[in-house]
Amino acid sequence: MHKQELQTILEQLKGELAASHFDKATSESDLKNLITKIEQALSDDEAAVTKALNEPLSDAVTRFEGSHPQLTLLLNNISSILSNMGI
Repeated sequence: MHKQELQTILEQLKGELAASHFDKATSESDLKNLITKIEQALSDDEAAVTKALNEPLSDAVTRFEGSHPQLTLLLNNISSILSNMGI
C-alpha cells in the first residue's frame, strides 16, 4: 500500500518538477537525483537506500519551501510515507 502511494506521489512530483522554473540548474538536478534515489529505494533493499534519503529529503524541503510550495508539499508527503514505512 505505501509503495503504491509513494509511486503516485513521485509521479506528481515529476510533473510538478517539469512545470517548475528554477533559478539554478543544480536545483532541478538535485531534485531529479533525489527522485531517482527514492525510486531505487522502491526496487532495491529499502532499508539500506532509504536511510540515505532522510537528510537529502529534509534538505530539499528546507531549500524549496519558500520558492516552490507545491514541490515542498509533495516532498513532505514522501517523507511522511517513508516514516510510516518505518524508514
